[in-house]
Amino acid sequence: MVSEWITTSQFAALAGIEERTARDAAAACLNGKTWKSTAMEVRREGRLLMIHGPSLPEYLRDIWHKAYEEGTRVKPPSTFTLPSPATYSEKVVNSYRWQQWRLHLIAPVLRAPKYSEERGKALRALVGKEFIKPNGKICRPSLATLQDWVKKVEEDGEQALARKAREEKEPRALVNRRWDRESPFPPERKAEIAQEIMVHVRSLWAEGAPGWNRVNQLASVKLFSLCRAAGWNEATPQNCQLGRSFVEKAREYRLIAIKEKNAKLYADRYVQYTHRTRKGMKPGDEVVADVHPLDVQRRMDGRIVHARLIAWLDLATYDLFVTLVILPPGRGIRQEDVAASFVDMVQAWGLPKRLRIDHGAEFNWDAMLRGFETLTALVKAWTDFNASLLGKGEAGELIDGDQFEPRSAVSKARPYNARAKQIEGVFGIIERFFFSMMPGWIAGDRTNKRTHNVGQAPRPYEGEDKEFARDFAICLDLYRNTPQADGSSPNDKRRAAYAAGFRPVTISRHDLMFAFSEVKTCTVRTGGIEVNGAWYRADVLIPLVTKRVDIRVAKWDLSHVFYVDAEDRLHAIPPAHQFAQDDLAGAKEQGRMAGVMNLHIRQLKAGTRPANLLIEAAAVNDALPPPPELPEGTTITTTEGTAIAAAIDSARPPDVLKRLPGQIQDPKTGAILTLRGPPNEEGSKSTAIDFDPLNFSPPTPEAKDQSLEVPELDLFQALAARHHANEKDAT
Repeated sequence: MVSEWITTSQFAALAGIEERTARDAAAACLNGKTWKSTAMEVRREGRLLMIHGPSLPEYLRDIWHKAYEEGTRVKPPSTFTLPSPATYSEKVVNSYRWQQWRLHLIAPVLRAPKYSEERGKALRALVGKEFIKPNGKICRPSLATLQDWVKKVEEDGEQALARKAREEKEPRALVNRRWDRESPFPPERKAEIAQEIMVHVRSLWAEGAPGWNRVNQLASVKLFSLCRAAGWNEATPQNCQLGRSFVEKAREYRLIAIKEKNAKLYADRYVQYTHRTRKGMKPGDEVVADVHPLDVQRRMDGRIVHARLIAWLDLATYDLFVTLVILPPGRGIRQEDVAASFVDMVQAWGLPKRLRIDHGAEFNWDAMLRGFETLTALVKAWTDFNASLLGKGEAGELIDGDQFEPRSAVSKARPYNARAKQIEGVFGIIERFFFSMMPGWIAGDRTNKRTHNVGQAPRPYEGEDKEFARDFAICLDLYRNTPQADGSSPNDKRRAAYAAGFRPVTISRHDLMFAFSEVKTCTVRTGGIEVNGAWYRADVLIPLVTKRVDIRVAKWDLSHVFYVDAEDRLHAIPPAHQFAQDDLAGAKEQGRMAGVMNLHIRQLKAGTRPANLLIEAAAVNDALPPPPELPEGTTITTTEGTAIAAAIDSARPPDVLKRLPGQIQDPKTGAILTLRGPPNEEGSKSTAIDFDPLNFSPPTPEAKDQSLEVPELDLFQALAARHHANEKDAT
C-alpha cells in the first residue's frame, strides 16, 4: 500500500529538482524553515528524511494526490458482491449527503499543510461565510466547528463526518407526563399498567371504535378503574385521561375491524391485486358473466320496472352479449334464465374456453358448472379425434384444445372483488355513455334519480316490448362500434381475429340441452313422472312403474326431459298429453298403454315356470333341524306363590256338568239326579218331554240302575224332607 510519506528521491522526481536540493529543502523544513513559502512536514526515519505528502506545496500536492489515489485504489474483482447491511434505512442516503457536503466544505483546509499559515487562512476564509446545507437551510460555520471537522477527518477518516444514527430510546412517558408524575406506583407497576391499558386500546381499535376520541373516552375509564383497583384512591378521571398521542399509537389495529366488519372497504383499499394483460387473447378465450339491473325505468302493467341484464363479456374484444329479461313481481333472475342466456351466447359467439362467473345464487348451479366441463370434455375428445385424422400439428389450426381443461374451465370471482370482474366497469361505461340516451334513464342512483322536473318522479319508458328491445339493441350496437382506448372497437377486434384465421367452436342446441341438464331422481307412477309440477310420459317408462329412475332435466328448456336406460340409450320424454273428459281417444290411449304393460308382463313370465309356494315352504322346514325343546331346570317356589295358586283354584267356578235327558241337578249339592219315568212302549229312551210328574211312580230300591254313576233319589221323600227343613227354619 502506498504511504502518505515520500522520500527525498520521490520528492525530487515529483518537483523536478536535484536530489541534493530536495534533501536541503527537507532539512530546512525539519529545522522550522520553509521551502517556497511552504512549511512541509518532515520527519526522520533512520538516516532518511521523509516528507508528508499532504504538506507539499499546492501545485505539487495535487500531483502527489493523484498518484497517491492511483496507488491506493483497490481494483474490485470481476464479480464483486457488496455485503448486505444488517438493517436498511432511508437515513443512510441523507447521512452520506451530509458527509460529502462537509467534506467538500473543508477540502481547502485539508489541502493546506498542518499547522501552516495557509491552513489558517483557509479556515478564516470559511468562518462566517454563508453556505446552503443539504436540507436547504443557510448556515455560517464557526471556527470551532470547522476545526472539529478537520480533526475528525485527520484522526478517523472521512466517515467521521457522517451523521450518527439516532439511538432509539425508551419513550419519555409511559402513558402521559401527568399520569406518570401523579401516579404513586413504582416504575415496574407503572409499566405493567401502561402495557395493560395499551392492550385495551388495541382491542378497542380492533372492535371498530369510531375514532380516537371514542377510544380515548372508553380507555380512560378503564385506566381509572385500574388505578383505583391498584390502590390509588386519589385517582380521578381527569388525571387518568390517556390523550390522543397514546391512543393513536394503536390505530393500525383498526385494520382488524375493517377486515371482519367492512368487507367492501377492505376489498377496495387493502386487498392486493395483480396486473393482468389481454395481449395475445383471442375471442372466446375468457368470458366473464354477471347480472346487472338496467338503469332505465319502464312502465309495464301499471307498475314501474327495471329490466335485468344477463351479460357476457369477451375479454379479448370487450364485446358484450346481453339477454334482456323483464321479470314479473316478486321474481328474480333464476338459474334457468342464466342457462338460457348462456346457450344463446354460445350460439352467437361459439363455445368459450374459460368462463368466469359471479358468486350469486343464479350462477351457483352445479349442473351448469358440470355442463361446461362436459362440453369441455366433448371438445377435447373432438380435438383428439380430428388430430388423429388430420395429422400431428394440424388440429391446432382448427381449435386450441389444450385450453379446454375441465378443472380450469370455470372459475368464480371472490366475493367483494370487483377487480376480478372487468364487466363491472363495462356496465358503468355503457350505462353513462350509451343507455343514457334511452328515455327513462335515472343516472344510476336510484336514491337520487335524474328527473325531468324538480320534485317529480322521472318519466318512464312508455314503448312496447318490441320498441324497448329495439332501442336497447341500438345502444348496444353503438357500444360495439365505438373505438376503445387502443383505437379499435369490439367489432374491429372480432373482425381482425376472424381475418387472422380464428374459428370459433360451435355446438348444437340439442347438445347443450343434454350438457346443461341436472339429474333428478323421480318415481315412475301410473301417470308418468312428475318434474317441477308437470307430468311427462313415454312407453319406455311404463315397465318401470313404482321404480325410481334418474331423469336429466334442462330447467331452462322443459320441452322434453331425458332418460338414459341400462343400456346407455337416451330417450326423450315428452309432456303427457291431456285428454278432454268426453274424448274417446283417451280411453284408446289407456288401452294401448295397458297392452304395453301386459306385453312386458308376458315377457317377464316367459322366463319363469310354475311353482307351489306351500310345497317349497314345507321343503324348507324339512331341510332344517327341528325346533329345540326346553330342558329341565331349577324351579323356584315360595309360600306366597303357593297361597296365590290355591286362592286362584278356589275362586274358580265349578265345572258345569252336562245333563242327559231325564236328569236334574241339585241346586245345593250340585249332584245330578235322574228321574225315571214309565217305560216307553216302543222301547226307546225316555226324554224330558215324555216325562209326566203326575203319573210318575218312584222305582223300588231293588230296581236301581247300576249302570249310572250317580245314585237314585226318592223325589217325594226328598221334597218332604226339604219341606220339614224349611218349616223348622221358619220357627
